[in-house]
Amino acid sequence: MHIRPLQTKSMLALAPTLAFCASVPELFSPGAAGSEVQTLDDGAATAHSLLGLSAQPLAFRHLLSATSGWGPMECDLSNGEQTAADGQVLSLNGQIYARGSGVHAPSSLVFSVGEGCETLSADVGVDDEVSGGSVTLEVWADGKLVHNSGLMSSAESAKSLVVDVAGKKELQLVVTSSGDGSSQDHAD
Repeated sequence: MHIRPLQTKSMLALAPTLAFCASVPELFSPGAAGSEVQTLDDGAATAHSLLGLSAQPLAFRHLLSATSGWGPMECDLSNGEQTAADGQVLSLNGQIYARGSGVHAPSSLVFSVGEGCETLSADVGVDDEVSGGSVTLEVWADGKLVHNSGLMSSAESAKSLVVDVAGKKELQLVVTSSGDGSSQDHAD
């Protein structure tokens, strides 16, 4: 799943990221509309909107658990095969993403959410490395289903989602197979 910002009450970001309100900003999609890329002293990239506002990312260090139906969950790569870091660049219907996660259905990623976070925004879909994949992507907040993408296939463009997570403690990002077998179900 390629993720865009969680917005805090005082912040708004236009660049795609998964934001966590207590961490250092970093960029998930360089060159996103309305943003410019800067590099921090430690080499991490950050995105600032043209308005000078930014969101703070939910870094993978806030990941509580991860399961993937084939091989491990990949950070900033597509699912690939059985070993870690064997995926390719994240790509949804020709759109390349520098940051995000690649999984294979069925999968579940659980993150802790910081105080003050209000919105999760994400681009999700079936990665271009497969053809014929079909999945459903769900977002759960504190055990309650708050978003279901509906059936998505490898022929479709990424879907953008925006989910209210104000006051929530835990986010679970779930990818399910569509019931036609999971051999091609690589999702970002």
